[in-house]
Amino acid sequence: MMRSTNDDDPFLQVQTDVLSSLNTARSLFSSYIRIRSLAASPTSPEFLQARTEVEATLQDLSTDLEDLAESVKVIEKDPYGYGLEIEEVARRRRVVEEVGGEVMDMREELAKGFIGSSTDSKREQLPPPSAFEPTSPDATDYAAFEQQRQMEMIHEQDEALDGVFQTVGTLRQQADHMGRELEEQGELLTDVDKLADRVGGRLQTGAAKMKEIIKRNEGVYHDQDALADSESMAVTYEELAELEHEFEDAEMEVQLGERSVREQACQQHRLLEQRYHLISKIPHFWPLVIEQAPPEIDQFIQPSDSQVLATCLRSIEVTRFEIYPYIEKSARQGSPRSVAIEFKFAPNEWFEDEVLRKFFWWRRSRKGWTGLVSDPVRIKWKGKKKDLTEGLTDAAYDAWEAEKKVGEITNGKPRSVKSMLPERKALERKIERSVEGSLSFFTWFAYRGRDVSAEESEKSMLAEQKRREAFREEKRARYESNGPNHKDDSKDNKTDEVEHEEEDDGEENEDESEDDSDEMPSWEAFPGGEDLAVAISEDLFPNAIKYFVQAQEEDSISDAEFEDDTEDSQAEDSGNENESVSGPSKKRSGRDGNDDDEDSDEKEVDIRGLVSKDGNRRPRKRARQPSLP
Repeated sequence: MMRSTNDDDPFLQVQTDVLSSLNTARSLFSSYIRIRSLAASPTSPEFLQARTEVEATLQDLSTDLEDLAESVKVIEKDPYGYGLEIEEVARRRRVVEEVGGEVMDMREELAKGFIGSSTDSKREQLPPPSAFEPTSPDATDYAAFEQQRQMEMIHEQDEALDGVFQTVGTLRQQADHMGRELEEQGELLTDVDKLADRVGGRLQTGAAKMKEIIKRNEGVYHDQDALADSESMAVTYEELAELEHEFEDAEMEVQLGERSVREQACQQHRLLEQRYHLISKIPHFWPLVIEQAPPEIDQFIQPSDSQVLATCLRSIEVTRFEIYPYIEKSARQGSPRSVAIEFKFAPNEWFEDEVLRKFFWWRRSRKGWTGLVSDPVRIKWKGKKKDLTEGLTDAAYDAWEAEKKVGEITNGKPRSVKSMLPERKALERKIERSVEGSLSFFTWFAYRGRDVSAEESEKSMLAEQKRREAFREEKRARYESNGPNHKDDSKDNKTDEVEHEEEDDGEENEDESEDDSDEMPSWEAFPGGEDLAVAISEDLFPNAIKYFVQAQEEDSISDAEFEDDTEDSQAEDSGNENESVSGPSKKRSGRDGNDDDEDSDEKEVDIRGLVSKDGNRRPRKRARQPSLP
């Protein structure tokens, strides 16, 4: 017989409840029949309670049964519409009828009420007690037999009780043995604890003595370790110098036109892999590179940023993700100017992210503007006090997410709707309260740029490509018709006028377009985001070896001058604090180089002091360090 396989079928769920209630009703009904047969009167408490329980159970059962019956009636009208076969409908009808019949039988039995106990009738038929008085010798023998039988039963019970007593005694003896064993185990554990305490004390004493020995020997072996470290670093410096020459040769080939930008990307990819393996041997490579960053980057790094970058920065990676070899050669190639910049950090007290990656796309607007655009990146700060951007990155990301949702609903057409979003207004209020010169470096991850979509950029690039092809065709046609030695000044002038008119029109369109104007949009949290991305991807990252070597050479000079100046500074007047004394370069609290500003909230940060252990610079052989041209 076919059954419904749908576990979510309401009928099957109610059927399970009905069958469970039916089993309960059967048990209660059996108890009711038994109690009714033994009850002395219809007012017996046991009888009334049993009857009440049966009636309540049958009432609930009848309610569920009515629901089943109604569902069967509905299904019978169109069984295939509910995905059921005729046999399944017949089975359900049969279940309802069988359960209903059994409930009806129970109700009929309850309707009979109290019948009376058969014990009462038997009791009425018993003879009076006087009838059992012994009146014959046989009766006397029967009484003696019964008394003997009872004495035997009592004797058997006494023997059974004696056996139980013996068993209880055995259990008590076993419990006593277990108690003694536990006491002995407890004594052994106490002895072990005392022994462990003595051993622990001896270990602590030995560890203290070992620390003292290590502390005494640190000065002896420090110079030897420093010498070994400097020798290994010197080998690395030679490899870095050779690799830097290869980078310069590749750059020179591009400048001379021997290689295209895309071909340079392939060669540079190979060189960057070699550099990655080399700099992995150098501790604090990238923090020292950041310390020597050019002004285009240094101007965006605050003292609080320097502390994070010096102590937590592990690596920087730049990829041109739209071209080969970063994508398949058979895939559609994009712009080599699009870059992805990735910062890797060690676990720190400021944010949870170990990798911060930001993508920049090269776009062209329909009005002729070209540049990099990006999407905000959320930084998972460990609390508001740890947020160096004071909430700007979170506000920029929230506004961008809200604008995306509006763009999906309106197909990206009404930009006035985006400007009215509460997230956009909250971002603009934060930007108004911020000072551009004091923005944290990490606010750069909130940069967006112009609002130019990929579709608009693709159309604009195709239009520009067609315009250039048309110009070349026109120039070629003039050359073929007039000959190589003929010069049509009127046409050349006319062409120049057309080009100037197109440029003027482009400038007018840029003035009319909000997106292509020179002013940054009101919702831009980091106006210098594109300049910083270009400086990192085209200067700091490819020239990292050069900046690192500069840091090492400056460190060498600073050490020598510091030793000379220490003797001279003792004879100088204490008021000449503004005279320059060469030392390690530091990130200043202000962008104007004024270190004596008493109102400044932040102090200068020495990155070399942060990246070196215990405030000491790394030892090295200065004589073997090559200087790069």
